[in-house]
Amino acid sequence: MEISSSARFGNVWLPVILAAALLSQLSAYSLLEPDEGRYAEIGREMAKPGGDWIIPRLNGVPHFQKPPMLYWATAISMRVFGSSEFAVRLPSALAAIGTLLLAAGIAVRLFGEPLAGRLTLAILATSPLFLFLARTLTPDMSMCFWITAAIFAFVQSCPKAGDTSPRPAYWGWLYFVAMGLGFLTKGPVAFLVPLSAGVGHVIGLRIQRNRGDEISLAPRIPWLVGLILALLIGLSWFITVAIRQPGLANYFLHDELIERFSSSHHGRSKPVWFFIPVLLGGFLPWTVFALRWLPKIRQAAPASLGFFLGWIAVPFVVLSLSGSKLPTYVLPLFPGLAVALSGRLLIAAKDDESVGKVIRISVSILLILMGAIPLLANRYLDVEGTPPPFLLIGSMLLIVSLAIFWGLRWSISARNAVISAAMITLLALLIFPSQITSWNDMLKQQASTKPLADRILKETSDGRIPYRVISCEIRAHGLAYYLGKPVEMTRGEADVIRPLGDGDAGFPILHERPLDVAKLKPSDSKEELIFVVTRTHRFEKDFADREWVVLQKAGDFVLLRK
Repeated sequence: MEISSSARFGNVWLPVILAAALLSQLSAYSLLEPDEGRYAEIGREMAKPGGDWIIPRLNGVPHFQKPPMLYWATAISMRVFGSSEFAVRLPSALAAIGTLLLAAGIAVRLFGEPLAGRLTLAILATSPLFLFLARTLTPDMSMCFWITAAIFAFVQSCPKAGDTSPRPAYWGWLYFVAMGLGFLTKGPVAFLVPLSAGVGHVIGLRIQRNRGDEISLAPRIPWLVGLILALLIGLSWFITVAIRQPGLANYFLHDELIERFSSSHHGRSKPVWFFIPVLLGGFLPWTVFALRWLPKIRQAAPASLGFFLGWIAVPFVVLSLSGSKLPTYVLPLFPGLAVALSGRLLIAAKDDESVGKVIRISVSILLILMGAIPLLANRYLDVEGTPPPFLLIGSMLLIVSLAIFWGLRWSISARNAVISAAMITLLALLIFPSQITSWNDMLKQQASTKPLADRILKETSDGRIPYRVISCEIRAHGLAYYLGKPVEMTRGEADVIRPLGDGDAGFPILHERPLDVAKLKPSDSKEELIFVVTRTHRFEKDFADREWVVLQKAGDFVLLRK
């Protein structure tokens, strides 16, 4: 059977273009606080000669708040590519590429058409929340990859309607292996989403069987033994460090599991409806289609209704009831939304002539916003020295893209849909990363501390005078990353979860209170410089009248010297 040029483009070149786009400009801006700075510094300390690959360390302090999978990936990337923004963001970008391919594979398996895979790629790759986290150093995208991999394995284990023999047994085992690796990346959500999807599918099959409908064979899933295997993989690191540090078992169970879900102990309490606007905004422009067509997903895949409810609805409810909420927590639901919507669009494109018009309008609005936001932001901030080529090229691409979308005849199955998705992604990646550095001061506590670290290195470049660096009441560990060494801290921001023992001589100095730092003076016995990075309000309260010199500001952070 001859493959059309548009299908060939979608099957081969679309994944290549999207992968190249996700890997481009990873070093266009410095690491943002607090997450990127924290995870990069843990990876740096692990990757250095003699680094501990079992117990992660943050600024010299053992850091047990997250399992180590992301730290391992970051440290390996830094060993290969050196200490750079590209190296530390590469694991997230690769995880995003893998998630795209796996989600496309799920769509093709469920709906039986390659076009479903191409639509899934286009939808998922152009969802703002997915796109942002694909280029951000956090464990969320890596966990999303393992969750999607588990669901891919489950779907592969499910025979299609009419199959008379079961699928290979290894797919059922891979289902649980991926869950275990996901747990080793970020925790219990890696079990929640795949298990909910799998159980939802099985329940859906039983309901159909009870109604007398013709159904496919049940998947070969070793539920009990497989779950034990997943737990062994997922808990392997926790058990290892709990043996080395006996007091950690209670911390993992009580603080990181029970308290995180059932209380606001971690300071992330949000209303129960918090994830609704996150999902609606993070899935733009496809939210328009999701609201219109997803309620009718059963028309696209009658046997998969329970599967999609388990993948999307059940985890959404559980996360909404949790006492700890961050926007990134719903990321694993986005591949499910993209797959479900691609199947529904296949039917809608045949039955509804307005589909092409709605897509054109939605894509055009998104393009206009992508082009306008950087221009307006730079004008509002009165940014000087902004590289004009990026904005010029971005504006030109915007005009060309809009001309293509409105000038070509639209068909959901033509390559226009594929080209549009690729161009939107490339346009966003071209304009936004190049401008984030210019917007650093606007980011407040999320601003990068690299300008401050660069100033410290400049002030001490001759190497003649010893110096101390103190991070005072801030969580900005990118400072240690860019300086290439741990810094002193105030105790409240040190994340120390156990008493320091005899083996902790290498820890940095911990100061009890910000006022203690403000009262510091250089040593009388030797020439010494003291640098402090703190927040603006803390400087005004404790430091302003104590002979500290303000060297530089970045966002809400201020660099002081005495």
